[in-house]
Amino acid sequence: MNFVNNLKASFLLYKRNILFGFLYGIIKSLLYIIFSIPIIGTFIYSYLYPRILKYYYEKLTKEKLDSKLNISFISIFIPSIIQNILIFSSIFISSYFYLSILSLDYLNNKLVYINSPLNLSFYNFILPVVVSFIIFYGITYIMYIFSMNSFYGSILGKVNKYNLEINNSSKIFFNILTLFLISMFILFFLSSIIILNKYLILIPILIFILLIVPLLDIIGLVSFDSK
Repeated sequence: MNFVNNLKASFLLYKRNILFGFLYGIIKSLLYIIFSIPIIGTFIYSYLYPRILKYYYEKLTKEKLDSKLNISFISIFIPSIIQNILIFSSIFISSYFYLSILSLDYLNNKLVYINSPLNLSFYNFILPVVVSFIIFYGITYIMYIFSMNSFYGSILGKVNKYNLEINNSSKIFFNILTLFLISMFILFFLSSIIILNKYLILIPILIFILLIVPLLDIIGLVSFDSK
């Protein structure tokens, strides 16, 4: 029932300024695109996202927040930059090893076959890299989840130190994830109905950007206050 109450409270806040909700959803979606840019995009996203969310929530509540934006920045940036490093390290190591094999093979004037020892050695090497990447990526994602208390709490001005908090972060994450999954189910069902019309197919996308994206952040903030 706590999720239902938080969802109701979030939707009531969203309705206070629907136009700003639309604008926030569009800007946040653009930030997602920027976030995909390695390193620099992560920094820009981590810097702008808390500030935009603070401004949006102040517009909804008509309250001035004493946000600790440096804590909000750290809460996003640390897990995200670690993920970036892992991704590019894995790509670099795999590419370097594979190119080294090819160079060695061409120097020896050998033809590379799919079952050649060199290819087998590459596959034997890449498997541990992939497994390690998945494990460490999962760890950084858990870091991100456990940083939610610090992130949303610092936006509200109620957390002034970054830490990985498990209990309240898990509650916040549960509410956000539940809303996301329910929304995806509804939008997927809606898409399956209107999929034959190439223009109407934009409706679920617009609903997600203009309604769901703002609600996901609002429910995160509301969940912190109702913990």
